[in-house]
Parts: sequence; structure tokens; C-alpha cells
Amino acid sequence: MGQTTLTELSQPKFPPLLLCLPGETDAAARLLAVHHCGKSLLFHQIMHYRSVGADQIMLSVEAVSGSLLALIDELGGRGIHVDIVRSPNEILTKPAPASTCLVAQAEIWFESEIICQVAAAESPLLATVEEHSENGAFERIDLNNRWAGMALIDFDIFKTTSDLPEDWDLGSSLLRQTLQRN
Repeated sequence: MGQTTLTELSQPKFPPLLLCLPGETDAAARLLAVHHCGKSLLFHQIMHYRSVGADQIMLSVEAVSGSLLALIDELGGRGIHVDIVRSPNEILTKPAPASTCLVAQAEIWFESEIICQVAAAESPLLATVEEHSENGAFERIDLNNRWAGMALIDFDIFKTTSDLPEDWDLGSSLLRQTLQRN
């Protein structure tokens, strides 16, 4: 019987991930406080993105809590580095290994297949849902569509949003910049 060889298939590099925690303090705290199988929902969300290839992960937050720092320490103990960022300027200090960045709302769980499809897109892409009453929680972007909470954006958009006022939501601002640009 002949010898079997394995050939490693090259897969595209997963873009940096910006996981945006909700701006409302209570909503962000729930992602850390609600546990499933002994770990916070945010822990599971980060591990889910890691399982599909995300290795540069940034968390966009308005405030850094003790429970968030504990989560970052726990992930670090597992060899998973996560950067906390609060502004586009902080993001620009991180190495940008790709020309795009995957932006996702942390409170929305996406199937692996959807994450991979959006991450592999060759140009900026916004995941959308149609305008229906059941989609009312999603941010409206035009008359017929709402943002589904995930987008692939040009990394250089962070330069144009670097002077973002402190009380503005980073994820929403990046969405608006992407819509205006494309």
C-alpha cells in the first residue's frame, strides 16, 4: 500500500476582529455576568471566534470593569491575547496584519459559516436583515434594511474615525463610515 501524505491547504488569513460590547453598561455587564457551563457569555463568544480562525481580537468597550479584566486575565492564561480598546486611536496602535477588520456586536451570536463568509470577503461587506417588525432591535441603515451586527470594513476607516467623540458608539460609527464610503 502506498504512503499517504497530507498537503496543507492555504486558507486566507482571518482579519483582525473588533468585538463591540454594547454601550449600555447593563447590557455589557450581562455578557460577563450570565454564565453557561461555568463561563461568561463573552468568554464563549471569544472562544467561538477563535474556533473559526480569529487570532487578533480587540474588545471595544466604554468602561473596563473588574469582571472584564478577570476575563482578559483568564484568556491570557490560556494563551489567548485580547486587547481592550476604547477609541479608534487605540486600534491604530495595534499591528494591522490585513487591510480589513471584522467588526461584530458581542451580544449577537453568529453561526461559524456566516463569520467565515464575511471574514473571507474580498471587499467591505455589511451583513443586513430586512426591515420587519421582528428585526426592530437591529440598527436601521436605510428604508428596507437593518445592520445585522457584523461587517468587514477597511482597516483605514479607523483613521477617519480617530476624532470620534467619547460618547459615540464605535461600532455604529464604523458602520456609518463604511456605508458612506461604499
